[in-house]
Amino acid sequence: MSDQSTAARSLSDAETTTFLHWLGTLQAAAQSRRHRCLVVLAGARDWSHGLIRAVLEDRPALSTLWVGEAAADLPACVEGVPVDAAVRHIGRETERLVYDAWAGLDADAFAAISGTLRAGTDAGLCFLLCPALDAWPDYADPRYARMTVAPYTAADVGRRFVRRFVTRLRADPRVARVEQGRPLPDPGVPAGEAPGEAAPMQAGVPAPYRSADQQQAVAAVKKVITGQRRRPTVLVADRGRGKSAALGMAAAQLLQAGLRDIVVTGPGVAAVEAVFAHAAALLPGAERRRGELRHGEGRLRFVAPDLYLREGMRSDLLLVDEAAAIPTHILVDLLRAAPRVAFATTVHGYEGTGRGFALRFRAALDAHTRGWRELRLETPMRWAAGDPLEAFLFAAFLLDAEFAADVARDDAAAGRCRVEELDRDALCDDEATLAALFGLLINAHYRTRPDDLRYLLDGPNIRVLVARHDDVVVGTALVAEEGGFDAQDALRIGRGDIRPHGHLLPETLAVHLGLEKAAMLTSHRILRIAVHPRLRRRGIASALLERLRRRAVDGGVDFLGASFGATPELVRFWNACGFTNVRASLRRGGTTALHSALVLAPVSGEGVKLIREARGRFLDLFPRQLCDSLARLDAPLVHALMQGSAPPLVLSATDHEMLKAWIGGHRLFEVSLAAIWRFACHALTRPEMRPLAEAKEWEVLVERVLQCHDWQTVSTRHGLAGRRAVDARLRKLLGVIYAEYWRRGLFAEQ
Repeated sequence: MSDQSTAARSLSDAETTTFLHWLGTLQAAAQSRRHRCLVVLAGARDWSHGLIRAVLEDRPALSTLWVGEAAADLPACVEGVPVDAAVRHIGRETERLVYDAWAGLDADAFAAISGTLRAGTDAGLCFLLCPALDAWPDYADPRYARMTVAPYTAADVGRRFVRRFVTRLRADPRVARVEQGRPLPDPGVPAGEAPGEAAPMQAGVPAPYRSADQQQAVAAVKKVITGQRRRPTVLVADRGRGKSAALGMAAAQLLQAGLRDIVVTGPGVAAVEAVFAHAAALLPGAERRRGELRHGEGRLRFVAPDLYLREGMRSDLLLVDEAAAIPTHILVDLLRAAPRVAFATTVHGYEGTGRGFALRFRAALDAHTRGWRELRLETPMRWAAGDPLEAFLFAAFLLDAEFAADVARDDAAAGRCRVEELDRDALCDDEATLAALFGLLINAHYRTRPDDLRYLLDGPNIRVLVARHDDVVVGTALVAEEGGFDAQDALRIGRGDIRPHGHLLPETLAVHLGLEKAAMLTSHRILRIAVHPRLRRRGIASALLERLRRRAVDGGVDFLGASFGATPELVRFWNACGFTNVRASLRRGGTTALHSALVLAPVSGEGVKLIREARGRFLDLFPRQLCDSLARLDAPLVHALMQGSAPPLVLSATDHEMLKAWIGGHRLFEVSLAAIWRFACHALTRPEMRPLAEAKEWEVLVERVLQCHDWQTVSTRHGLAGRRAVDARLRKLLGVIYAEYWRRGLFAEQ
């Protein structure tokens, strides 16, 4: 007999009967509005598990998802889901949801799995099992182990996130709090909610649609095929409004009409599962496997965004789901590559919100298309508007946080801003500052999740800075303290024997550049930096970084660093702030679809030596990687990464003779390649050489000389007439640079 079964039997019949009657009344009140309700069972674990077992056994036919550590002998209607697997259930529906916080409060999982719960007859109750509310912040949450960073332990992880969560539970009058040893709350109409009739699904909407919004969205996606080229549709909605379903329905109807090839892309194949599920529902007999659905001669298939672009793929229609979770520059490339494309994105959701996407991508759409159409889906599918559970999650996890709106002042520059480090205990209680700060992060970064809020508040090695103008938060930076290992552990890190969680800078430098001493030095890694979109390029980010430098000097830190999904613009930003490029990852990130870059700035004398050595190793290695694992790296990014310090260029007399003969057209490229390669590598590091040619000229140089793309590939890509035209471009560019080197005295032997 399990502990939970024992607990269930330990409840008196009267207590169980009273609770079930109370729950039935609560269910009826929520059902009358087609709302979902959050029911908190706060007390001893055996007590809460006993109550929930009584609920499940009372109505065993209702489908139930249990997230956490579910007992093996639960009713057959209950499906146990580990916390780490919760996001895989997106797109499904369940009638009841149990989240067992004794297994750990994972904000991402709780926010994600809540979307599977539907309202309606006998449905819509979300049970949260947790310790007594007063004791919960002190509970040893199993998730703390994932937040520990050497030399800290789980005991050092903050308790602010749970403390704030409990405060939100108590402050929300529509949360039904059942606390052990206390009377049951009023199960009637929740405070602040007026009684009324049930809120049914919209009448008059034909099947298979569930709202007029959704019907219009499907028509808009189909119009992308029948209308003019280069006129995309953009579906925008909060979670649960049926946008992914609309993409799937439109795909099914287009396949039925004879369309042959539809590609759906997104952050991952799991993220677009709802598209395939809704397409398959309208295509009985279709052959379906993971990432592909075939109907007759037509098919719907998943292709990752970077693969679609890299392979130059073509399709009759491209569907981009969860667009806010894809970097904007990749969306722009997809827009250019696909003449018929539809986008769908979540405005507020656990996946990362779309506010920043909306601001940036709309500008890109205006620049690259004519007559694009945005369609907003407002009607929830699984519950009615004003749903209490959705409202609570938005408030608890700041899913709808926005940056301050009233800052469009001309004097809001760095010199008039106050930069300060925040006390996180005070921040936890300052909802206005926390929301404004988190709203900036949401806007600046394409994927900011609920768990990021927890790390911000509780990470043991995290520090938070803000810039204020007239007390309004207009900028923020998050920094992590790293490094400081002893010589033995530094050696083990360099060999790959240990991988200390949360120490990205020292581990990367030790493993990928062979700089084991980096793990012995102390460093601060800038995790996030964000500035109000109306106040960018006013020096506010630089002011935040300067404050971080001063803090590092005072703390005896050796160097600062940052790792980020690399674009030329971001690389140039960090370089302008005094950071040096020392690494580019060999593979694209699974989240960003970008190669990551590592940049460093010295603080101490040891930091200066480390960065000088790291830069030297990078310049020795990176150009050789460009004709191997990084042969497909974008040429503008290559140029940006190469820029920076480099030792004087040493060319032999033979090198000079080879270069001059080739530039003058008297020797073949292949014969002079060694000298050309050495000279080109150095020229790419010199910022003062960049204005000597247009960006396209530099791209030709990178692609042909460093990445070894063949003549035909380079000429086709840049619209040149074959090898002779490419060779002429290269000779002209390097001829101008060669003369400038002599003029400036940049050859070591001069």
